[in-house]
Amino acid sequence: MTQFWGKCTDLECKELNNNTLMLLNYLSVLVPDMLFLIEHGFSHTPIIPTISFININLIKRFIHIFLWYWGYFYRMGKIVKPGSLYEKFYHIQLLSWAGANMFPLTKKGEELTDKIHYISTGTNFISFAIVKILFCKQPKVFIWSFIGLIASIFGNRENCLRSEVCWNSWSGFFERCCVYSAMHTNPRLSL
Repeated sequence: MTQFWGKCTDLECKELNNNTLMLLNYLSVLVPDMLFLIEHGFSHTPIIPTISFININLIKRFIHIFLWYWGYFYRMGKIVKPGSLYEKFYHIQLLSWAGANMFPLTKKGEELTDKIHYISTGTNFISFAIVKILFCKQPKVFIWSFIGLIASIFGNRENCLRSEVCWNSWSGFFERCCVYSAMHTNPRLSL
């Protein structure tokens, strides 16, 4: 694992569990969700929209960007070792996350920026999946969440009682499960 993470110590990895930064990380998703819920209540379709859909709104997106950066990228940047493979994944995650937020979804969903957003988001989730599944402790929650997310995105919508609401709600649910699991990145330093 030294080839992937570099020469990280157990102490450095324990610092990733900084309670203040973890709280910022949680708030990066919870605050926009709460604002969306206050604005729309439970009357919105789908019931659990994706984070990308919620972050169409500039204020909610700014809150997410600010809190996620300080909650995740600042925290994880502390263990980035120059020349390590994780350094490359860290930068891929940071750039794809920035791309997804610089090119948000549009309300119509058919613009060039929507395509750039989907490519950036897909790249981001795949890079998180590789790191979480292959190089982190306790990847099971992420694995099952990621499988659920893939199934809800690419699965047959008819399997969800022919309901667009159900399909989108499952995408939003599994997306959040993946994101919350990614917040708890605990490097596996040895085999």
